[in-house]
Amino acid sequence: MNIALSAGVFLFLCIATEAALRIYDLARPKADACDHNKLNKTDKYGMYEPSSNADLIYELKSNYVKNYGPQNDFNDFGPKEVITNADGLREGRDYAIPKPSDTFRIVALGRSHTFGWGVKVEES
Repeated sequence: MNIALSAGVFLFLCIATEAALRIYDLARPKADACDHNKLNKTDKYGMYEPSSNADLIYELKSNYVKNYGPQNDFNDFGPKEVITNADGLREGRDYAIPKPSDTFRIVALGRSHTFGWGVKVEES
């Protein structure tokens, strides 16, 4: 009986917390997709552009190519090149859309570790 009651209270608290967080998210103001002031403050390497997606402030530039050497504050791993394709993905080539039927694609979303700072495009 105590286990069932504890599980019920835990479930209720989880649902109440989820509801509160969703209400908070609806109430907070959304960022302007064209907030150039925020973009300029965060993009000291020129690799981002304002996003046309209302849920994003900025995204990686399409067809971006830049070499970052060991003497700059961007990386300590030696000369590396940051390349994005036409879709703004860190990849040296473009992909067919829609994909061929015999193709299986995997995408990884994440932060700088997923992006692969300090490694070659082939290694990311």
